[in-house]
Amino acid sequence: LTLLLTGFFTFTRLHDLRDETTNTGQLIANQLAVATEYGVIADNRQLLKNLLQASLATPQIRFLEVRDPQEKIIVYAEQAGAAKQDGSQIELFNAAIHRQGSPAQVRPSDNNYLGRVVIGMSNDSFNSRQQLILLKASLLGMIALLLTFIMARQLAQRISQPISAMAQAVKAIES
Repeated sequence: LTLLLTGFFTFTRLHDLRDETTNTGQLIANQLAVATEYGVIADNRQLLKNLLQASLATPQIRFLEVRDPQEKIIVYAEQAGAAKQDGSQIELFNAAIHRQGSPAQVRPSDNNYLGRVVIGMSNDSFNSRQQLILLKASLLGMIALLLTFIMARQLAQRISQPISAMAQAVKAIES
């Protein structure tokens, strides 16, 4: 029962961690897509580059791209040491860049798609947190098993001592 509960709670924590990582990456992509709209419309590459450089302050982000509707890269930025970290896995997040405005300004027949933002996030932070969760769960499971063993041993002694004493008394009566 102890192992089953520890396994369930560990699985739940790892699942929540994966969801948190995915939600964070997609949230950054969605916010960056909205922020880059003006730069894409105005074809202001310096503004886009500044936005991407500011976003690189997030430690998990390895690279950022802004692409046009034909999937050509308009602006690309990456972490300074990203090329050295080739052992880490990168997860990609995308968000479409759409022309914003009130419904009166944007007609349904207009093509509002301006391109997309691509974010490459490293799984290093996820992996280290995952290992920490597994280490804590293993430690907790070992402690729980040790306590279960101690309690079972004490219970067995409490049950077996009176029975042993009764068996010795019966042998003493027989002799």
